[in-house]
Order: sequence, then structure tokens, then C-alpha cells
Amino acid sequence: MSEKMIEVLALAGVVLLWAYPMRHFGMLPDTIPVHFNGTGEADGYGPKGLIFLLPAFGTLLIPGFLILSRFPHKLNYPVKITEENAGRQYALAARLVRYMALSIATIFNLITVRIVHSALTGSAKPDPWFLPMILVLVFGPLIFFIFKMFKNSSPK
Repeated sequence: MSEKMIEVLALAGVVLLWAYPMRHFGMLPDTIPVHFNGTGEADGYGPKGLIFLLPAFGTLLIPGFLILSRFPHKLNYPVKITEENAGRQYALAARLVRYMALSIATIFNLITVRIVHSALTGSAKPDPWFLPMILVLVFGPLIFFIFKMFKNSSPK
């Protein structure tokens, strides 16, 4: 996937992050689930206005990550950066940061949909796929790109 496409999808995720709860806000009960435990059951509740907390954080984090991807030389690396490997390492790090922005957008949207669905149905029935999917979205890109950084750390 191209770098621009990753950025467009991440930014589209920010738009969806606002659009979905706005569309359903009037239908939400006054109290909604705002936290789910490790088994996926709702264990924290709050006022329905909190549905906009993830969109607010996402609006800061996701564009922030995309801006950060333009400055890969400012990041920390698991390998020594040399003149020979700097270009490859910076390209990998920039791509990792973009993928993390897309992952955050996806995770925040999944959580928002889950909160809205739970609030509207009154059912906080756990989904067995939810936590594993979140873990894959967080750690998958990290493991993949760190492996590639180690692999590409020596001169070719």
C-alpha cells in the first residue's frame, strides 16, 4: 500500500471516528458503557457525552503521528543508525509510524462502534475476536517493522 494511501485511510478514520457517534448520539441513553474489561464485558459507565472522547484523542494522535512520520530522524531506533543504513531505517520508521496512525484509527473506530452498539442494545456481550484483533493491530506492525529494521541494519 502506498504511503499516501495509508495517510488517506488514517485521516478517513478520523472522519469516521466523529461521524459514527454523531449519527447515533440522539439515540444513545444518558449513560453508556465507557470501559470494557479483559473479557469484553462493560465494567465502567459514564455520561453519553464521553462518546466523543476517543474522537477527540484520535483527532490529536492520528494527524500527530502522520506529522511525526515526516521527521524519522527524530525517532529512537533499535539499531545503530549509520550513513550506510540511515535512508533505509528512516523509510522503515516513517512507514511504521504511518501504519501505527492507521492502527490507532482502526482501534478507536472499533471501540467507538462497540460502545455505541452496547449502549443501544443494552448488551455488552463480549466478542471473542475483539481483544486479539486489537493486540494484532498494535503489535503486528511493531514486530514486523522492528524485524525489518534489524534485517536492514547492515550495509548492503
